[in-house]
Amino acid sequence: MSRLVLLFAGIGILPGLVIFLVSVQFVSHSIDSWFNVKIEAALESGLNLGHAALDQAQSELSATASIAAASLAGQSDNGARAIMGRLVSEQQGMQSAMIVGRDGRLIVGAAEDRHANLLAELPTPAMLLQAVMPGGYARAEGGIERDFKETTANPTALDAATGLRLRVVQAIPEPPGVEPRFLQLLQEVPVNLATNAEVI
Repeated sequence: MSRLVLLFAGIGILPGLVIFLVSVQFVSHSIDSWFNVKIEAALESGLNLGHAALDQAQSELSATASIAAASLAGQSDNGARAIMGRLVSEQQGMQSAMIVGRDGRLIVGAAEDRHANLLAELPTPAMLLQAVMPGGYARAEGGIERDFKETTANPTALDAATGLRLRVVQAIPEPPGVEPRFLQLLQEVPVNLATNAEVI
């Protein structure tokens, strides 16, 4: 009799246990999927905002370069040096400002860090070629990936969290007959913006 009772009890419990386990798995999977979708959407939204803010910062730096380039037209080296110094001291995050010749040689420059090696930051021939086009050359460069590689090899490399920066190169509208010159501005990207816009 007791065996019969146990048999009926087992028959009643087993289906319920199976249904319970299946229900738990289903609910758990549904919750995980819901959270994954929400998190993915939030991350994508944050990344898009970061990219938009980075584009805005780049546009503002290009506008600053255009105004500065216009004021540099026809200026002597001493006058240009003073303008470079003001750009670095008055513009937040400005790492360096320099004027280079058509051949890429440094003519005059200023840096936030007085010990900075400006020769290491000269624009490439490809940058100068694009600088004569409408809008000039404007790019974001660096970032976490580059800095992790450089930090061990170069003690002066930027910190990995703040390695993203903006480079703008524009042709100075010189008077006719004057040798072409180019203005380059390098500006660091704020840490919070660099973090949000790191994947580009």
